Amino acid sequence: MADTSALTVEVPTEVVARLEELAARTGQSTSELTGEALAAYLAFQESELATIQDAVDADTEDAPFVEHEKVAAWLRTWGTERESRPPT
Repeated sequence: MADTSALTVEVPTEVVARLEELAARTGQSTSELTGEALAAYLAFQESELATIQDAVDADTEDAPFVEHEKVAAWLRTWGTERESRPPT
């Protein structure tokens, strides 16, 4: 048996009812189904983040970098009498 840890989460009652129905139909426990679902969700999210980071890295390898705060400060001046120049 794999190492396991207990995890307590609050989910809507409707979701629990659906989980219990699926468990009954598949013969798996709600714990097994929840573990599988969580593992699949984490794998998907990790993959998405890696894809995004790869795209950011590829796009910015030769591009100039401007800190977020500098861009945000510049954007806050838009439409004002004291509109500033784009940051570098």
